[in-house]
Amino acid sequence: MDLDAVAEGFASAVRAQLGTTGNEQQNAVTCSAFLPAAVTAPHFFVADIVCELHKTFGGFTKATFTLRILAGRQDEEQASRRLRGWLSDGTGSLYAAIEGPHAAGLPQTLGGACSDLAITRIQAYRMYIHNGVPYLGAELLADVYGEKAA
Repeated sequence: MDLDAVAEGFASAVRAQLGTTGNEQQNAVTCSAFLPAAVTAPHFFVADIVCELHKTFGGFTKATFTLRILAGRQDEEQASRRLRGWLSDGTGSLYAAIEGPHAAGLPQTLGGACSDLAITRIQAYRMYIHNGVPYLGAELLADVYGEKAA
């Protein structure tokens, strides 16, 4: 499994649903497949990757991606409401953007980067200090399964 392709797939999936495509500019989420030095809130990015080796059978690798969303810091109430909307499981949420194909009973392969994935947890709803600046944010954990690289 190509971890870089998976990270790019997460950013693309969120960008397609919550980015500037089809959304008002003020509500658009900027997306990165990497841990950025500076962010323009709201910002979604891959914050961490943990690979578990020898945990699956049949030649699959399991990786847990920590995905972070930073909502903003100017207006705490508005940032809180926007963040809770993105953390819900309805339309316009990160869950729906990332797990979209599951709604139709299909695997989410992030454009072929993995075999399937599942958002397993939402956690750490709090203030984050990113490059010295405080932002309200949260994390999603995604278990990703893919074939071992040759």
